[in-house]
Amino acid sequence: MIIAISGFIGLFLMLFQPFGLQFVEVPYKSVKLLGYGCVTLAILVLNLLLLPLMFPHYFEEKNWTVGKQIVWLNIDVLMIAVGNYFYSVEMHFFPWIGWEGMLIFIGFTVPIGLFPAVIITFLQQNKLLRQHIKSSVAINQQLHSPKKIEVEEVELLEVESGSQNYVFNPSEIVYIETEGNYLNIYHFKDEVLKSTQVRMTLKKMNELIEQTYLFKSHRAFIVNLNCVEQVDGNAQGYTLTLKNTTARVPVSRSFIPAFKEKMEQL
Repeated sequence: MIIAISGFIGLFLMLFQPFGLQFVEVPYKSVKLLGYGCVTLAILVLNLLLLPLMFPHYFEEKNWTVGKQIVWLNIDVLMIAVGNYFYSVEMHFFPWIGWEGMLIFIGFTVPIGLFPAVIITFLQQNKLLRQHIKSSVAINQQLHSPKKIEVEEVELLEVESGSQNYVFNPSEIVYIETEGNYLNIYHFKDEVLKSTQVRMTLKKMNELIEQTYLFKSHRAFIVNLNCVEQVDGNAQGYTLTLKNTTARVPVSRSFIPAFKEKMEQL
């Protein structure tokens, strides 16, 4: 992938010679234009291979977020543009005219640099999608087998919300969702799905819960694993379809290892 992207950059510049390159006359021009691809290759190897090996925790999949992806892609594009500017000066394609010249050059070359960024994002998201779809199929096979988690015999869940106290049967809770400073607790009462709103953080609620089948799957959700009917994989993680409700609850990438461990008990 890295070689293909770098090769595209070099061949594109050699064949089409944009940004005034067609007017530049230097010895071995075609070969030197291919050098832009080599500069791109070196930067991509550094950012996509070497740095993840040096800082594995930062680049670990479960810690990787969309925000990090966006920041890192912008860094990739900027480094490619700066690297190619210095290469241009060294090869006498463009004269050194200070930092203003660099900014102008970056403005011209960023559109080309965005190409590998878009390709990398697409390939990474496609890789995650395939992984999560494959693992969700295995989870669904376990989910629909006769073996089930036995409901734990525990005390009722008591929740204080301002001046009011609520009592829930944990096994009747389907899922919990955050809404601002409140939690919406979706639970069955007299065989009817109802929603009760309490003033509490999800973190505090998670600390109160003792049942292993009530699982925090996302920064905004807690779900009853016994209510999971279907698991669907996507690039961000999983989406859970729950029994007797149209709600779909996400499982973010950082919670996938723990989720899979819990679901293996089904």
